[in-house]
Formats: sequence, C-alpha cells, structure tokens
Amino acid sequence: MNKGITTYFGQWASKSWRRTLAVVKQMRRLKIEGIVTSGIGKGSYYTSISHYSGFFERLLGGKIASGTLNVRLKNMRWYDLSPIYKKFAPQDGYGAIYYAYASLCGETVLIVRPEKTTHGDDVIEVVAKCNLKSKFGLKDGDKIELEVIE
Repeated sequence: MNKGITTYFGQWASKSWRRTLAVVKQMRRLKIEGIVTSGIGKGSYYTSISHYSGFFERLLGGKIASGTLNVRLKNMRWYDLSPIYKKFAPQDGYGAIYYAYASLCGETVLIVRPEKTTHGDDVIEVVAKCNLKSKFGLKDGDKIELEVIE
C-alpha cells in the first residue's frame, strides 16, 4: 500500500474518531433544570457528620460548606436520574445516599439524594466546597441549571 495513502487514511480515521468521541461525550451530558428552594436545616446536620463530610471532601477535594442547596427539579423526579447515580452506604447504621458529580456555574458540586429523606421526589440536594447561595447570589425561587459530569 502506498505510504501516502496510509498516512492520509490514518489522519482521517483519527479525526473521525475524535469527532465521534466528541458527539458521544455531548450525548452523555445531562442538563438538569430546577428552582432553588428552602430546606428545613437537616443538610447542615448531615454534612457535619464525619461519615458523610469525609466522603464528600474526598470526592470534591477539600473541605465542604456546611449545609446543602435544595433544588426542586423541573419536569422530573430524582429517580429519573438513577442511571447517573452512584451509591454510598456508610457504616454504623447511617442512611445510604445516591450521588453524582455535576457543575453549577462552573463550580464542581455533588448532586445528593439521601435514601432517608422528608423531601418529595422532585427535590435533590447539592453539596459544594462553598456556600452556593452566597457565591452566586441565589435565593429561593431562582432558576438554576446543573450539568452532570460523568
């Protein structure tokens, strides 16, 4: 086979593969729309428990902010996201949580759904290294968009 043709084909195949990979990655991006809502303060308690805080800090690479940002999902329920969730079940009888990495305004966060919760099926919690309401000036009723990171 002609070396020039082989080189050309290799370059074409490489470019084609990169384009295909980019399309697949884009298809795997999931955008979640929701509305910021008040919680009842339990997020602060649970993020202070070492079983959970240590786990979140390992995942996010640093100390986490106290509490969670509660988000009421638009047009979906938390279990609709089940294909993206991983499960963490701490020892000593603490309840399991489902979690996934996401991005909110460029900030890497964790979407969290405790197995035991008083929230309705349309609410998720967001854990971050900073207070998201303060950093982004969020208040109840504000619309936000989370992008899942796989």
